[in-house]
Amino acid sequence: MTPELLELAATRRERFCPHFHLPMQHAADSVLRRMRRRCSSEQFIHICQNVRQTLPDAELTTDVMVGFPGETPDDFQRLCDVIRMIEFSQVHIFRYSARPSTDAARFANPIPPEIKQQRAEQLAQLATQLKFQRMRRRIGQVSRVIIEGISRWDPCRAIGTDEYHYLCELPPGTAGQEGIYTVRIHHVACETPRLQADSFDLPCR
Repeated sequence: MTPELLELAATRRERFCPHFHLPMQHAADSVLRRMRRRCSSEQFIHICQNVRQTLPDAELTTDVMVGFPGETPDDFQRLCDVIRMIEFSQVHIFRYSARPSTDAARFANPIPPEIKQQRAEQLAQLATQLKFQRMRRRIGQVSRVIIEGISRWDPCRAIGTDEYHYLCELPPGTAGQEGIYTVRIHHVACETPRLQADSFDLPCR
């Protein structure tokens, strides 16, 4: 994620979606070292800050792992704090599972399954809160949406993914449309997190 790439994304908005998936894995440096990750938590945070400074409306998603051998309560708290600070719009959460013949399978201090489950559930709650928080900021804003089919919640609406990587329903009467449309967001549906649009324009060229 170089400054040159970010500058290109900022100046060629018609070619780049303002969404970046940056796999963090963890935010405690001691865990990252045991994982043999080459990026420290501060370096990762700096990269995310650069993205937000260059593209203030960009959304960031990530992958994290809980329950890696030796993960302490403080390590897990650090992970939660960094996720909250960066405000990821989506967090893919994985629980560590030992694999035969790997170094990690031989590490000391394995985390009990019930602790891994508890941490994953706690992190999932935080991730959901942040997702809705970020989605609500889209209300009143304009997005480009690529239509992928008909909404299973409302057969009169088309549904697709917008440029910020959110599920988005187009207005009633759009079922059967194809292409990429410009829409204005007016609502966030909560039962399955998705944006809903109240207007749409001609297909983008």
